[in-house]
Amino acid sequence: MLYSLNKLRSYSTLLTMLILIGISPIHAYGKEYFNPNALSNIDDSHLADLNSLEQFSSSGAQLPGNYRVSVIVNDKMVGIKNIDFIFDGHNQQLEPVLTKEILKQWGVKTDAIPTLKDLQNNSQIIDIEKYIEYATTQFIFSKQTLKVNIPQIALNVDVRDRIDPALFDQGMPAFILNYDLSGARTWNKNNNYQDDRFLSLRSGFNLGAWRLRNYSTYDYNNGKSHWDNINTYLERDIQPLNSQLTIGDTSTEAVVFDGFQFKGIKLASDESMLPYSLRGFAPVVRGFAQSNAKVTVRQNGSIIYQTYVAPGPFALTDLYPTSYSGNLDVTVVEEDGSKKSFVVPFSSLAIMQREGGIKYSAVIGKYRSENNSKEPNFVESTLIYGLPWNTTLFGGTLLSGDYKSYAMGLGFNFGDFGAISFDGKHATTKLNIASQNKQGQAYRAQYSKTLQSTDSTISLEAVRYSSKDFYDFSEANENNYLNLNVNKRSRYQANLSQSLGEHGSFYLSGYLQDYWQSTRKESTFSAGYNIVVKNISFGLSYGHTESHYQGNSNKTNQVTFRVNIPLDEWLPGHNYLTTNISSDGNGNTTMQAGLSGNTLDNRLTYSVQQNHEQQSHYTGGNASVGYEGSSGSVNLGYAYTEQSKRLDYGVQGGVVVHPYGVTLSQTLSDTIAVVTAPSASYAPLQNTQGVETNRWGYAIKPYLTPYTENKITLNIGNLGNDVDIVDNNATVIPTKGAVVLAKINTHVGFRLLMTLTSHGGPLPFGAIVTLKNTENSGIVGDGGEVYLSGMPTHGELIAKWGGAKNQTCRVNYSLSDNEMQQSIKFITAQCIQ
Repeated sequence: MLYSLNKLRSYSTLLTMLILIGISPIHAYGKEYFNPNALSNIDDSHLADLNSLEQFSSSGAQLPGNYRVSVIVNDKMVGIKNIDFIFDGHNQQLEPVLTKEILKQWGVKTDAIPTLKDLQNNSQIIDIEKYIEYATTQFIFSKQTLKVNIPQIALNVDVRDRIDPALFDQGMPAFILNYDLSGARTWNKNNNYQDDRFLSLRSGFNLGAWRLRNYSTYDYNNGKSHWDNINTYLERDIQPLNSQLTIGDTSTEAVVFDGFQFKGIKLASDESMLPYSLRGFAPVVRGFAQSNAKVTVRQNGSIIYQTYVAPGPFALTDLYPTSYSGNLDVTVVEEDGSKKSFVVPFSSLAIMQREGGIKYSAVIGKYRSENNSKEPNFVESTLIYGLPWNTTLFGGTLLSGDYKSYAMGLGFNFGDFGAISFDGKHATTKLNIASQNKQGQAYRAQYSKTLQSTDSTISLEAVRYSSKDFYDFSEANENNYLNLNVNKRSRYQANLSQSLGEHGSFYLSGYLQDYWQSTRKESTFSAGYNIVVKNISFGLSYGHTESHYQGNSNKTNQVTFRVNIPLDEWLPGHNYLTTNISSDGNGNTTMQAGLSGNTLDNRLTYSVQQNHEQQSHYTGGNASVGYEGSSGSVNLGYAYTEQSKRLDYGVQGGVVVHPYGVTLSQTLSDTIAVVTAPSASYAPLQNTQGVETNRWGYAIKPYLTPYTENKITLNIGNLGNDVDIVDNNATVIPTKGAVVLAKINTHVGFRLLMTLTSHGGPLPFGAIVTLKNTENSGIVGDGGEVYLSGMPTHGELIAKWGGAKNQTCRVNYSLSDNEMQQSIKFITAQCIQ
């Protein structure tokens, strides 16, 4: 023990102090209770008000009062609010003082619950369970968070997973840059060399809700260099419309029409702004209840939805299934315990929308040519709308000076039989001034189905162009297509995947396209089988490609057998020995053997491989190593053949300039967070490979999900003795493209064990001691001892043990050089009123 008996009067005093500052034995099997009346033998002058001490009898208890807290209802943050808390002697904890109006704001059906409907809006509600059965509250003081659990039956439907848009964080002003530099030097057998370099820069600037983005590249090849500005655009969200507005260089939505690049303005729906329960397609579950009943919906054996309904017909419109297919099993349990069940078949396509759902885009701009061809102005609009009976209607128009196209289609969910859609397009095209208008149609059918019982997935697509005069917008403007003088006639695609359980899995994929007035044809086919036996994976695949054009025929076949052997038992980390044998059917057989893996917590990766081609006796090999750190990644490689050798390299990463400084990062996604934990140096971020705070306590979380709660957690195992974490996680809800601040509260400073006296005796037991102008505080134990962390070398403390003027005092302290050398600083000081 570090403490002497001169510092702590007795072991009983030490135990009392440990309980008061929240330190409990590692193995605790019962609730600890401290009875303030047990202190009746202590001199009253050295004791705080007995009635005020009962609140500290449970771990983590605090003074009652008004606190500004983050409110989380059923694990979803609904807002930040000032709430009064009182001490509940029965439950030995602080309880929130709520009102009917507050519960209504949180989505409670206050007018439908008998215990609440007759209350005034401002009526106080202290014990929520007395008003809503099974409802609970938990005040986590260290996180200033109030967690509220309310049964689903008592909540309005739209609150189930809805996040208040007022909580969306547009982020702070920031400049961001992604860089990717790669290069190589290649030597031939005469020792002549050639240098190649490529630099990709993705930069941006955020101000409020606006995001400015640019993508540029630099290419250097053997003395020749070229800069290219790929695109520049300005973007922001329009929250009332659940949409994104984009101005500049961007692309159209590739749903109704084929997508293409353009310069202009686009307003399009953003499904990520909706609650999960309203995204994508899900059928409306309709039924009838004889009484106040519980309705449970399962998919693939898992409960995905549960609610309570009143007698009569009901409709569940806010499901979010766990997959795009798989029947929904619905069970209705009546008040008398009787049950009835039924099945709602379910399949979906990407184009499907739930009943009442809308997805749209509106575009006006100028076409961007890939080959410096025609670049006409145009307007495009598309709309997808969810109709009743699991049907989706979609269509659009695309209009330009020499081009007009119209589209219309329907999608259907046939449940057990899958999902299917049909659409047709009509296009009128004028290729040049002298040509006549050309008109044609294209018809498309899509089908998708997942069979959960056999773990099978199948998707089919067929497109038929009714005449040689149908052109999509890109074909009408790109001369390289027109010079071929042939147009597509039909296209077919099919994909099938099938799991065989412990016997492995296989897949099939095929594609075929032919053309009008030509023997031109293109086809591909691939198939594969994979299985794992005693941690060793085996794979067999076959690929076929064939093309015919202008009398020329090109056909390839490739069969590959792969074996992947894990070496974890012999080498640390994830390491594999891989062997591939492939043959093209013409006697060309290639054999490859290699070793690959990673170490240093997956930060360091490596690969070594040797190749040999049997027919040509070609031999070659390569080796590479890469490292991913918190500030970026680097890689280095070497390859050789009998004819040449090559040394290549790469550096990737990101830079964020924000109001708190400049921070280096791994490659950045569109939406990121600046994590700040002052003085918490080199602390890793959990669930973020290779990212840790820098020496100043800053780090970049390089990817976040917009319009969704993102929890960022700091691993505090490596912190120094002078840093205490108040709360090692932060929750942020960013908008798309935002750079948000995720603040981890820290106490930086020293740990003090102070013995405070007043009027010749120890400070009263139970007094609260606070560092001036901070929330850093501690509770005085018997003998006047108080433990404080995160303290500066000198400061002023304020002690209170009641509401009267003579129940407060102040003390100034300053650490000596000798005390600075101790891990815990022991100080004795007098508190002056």
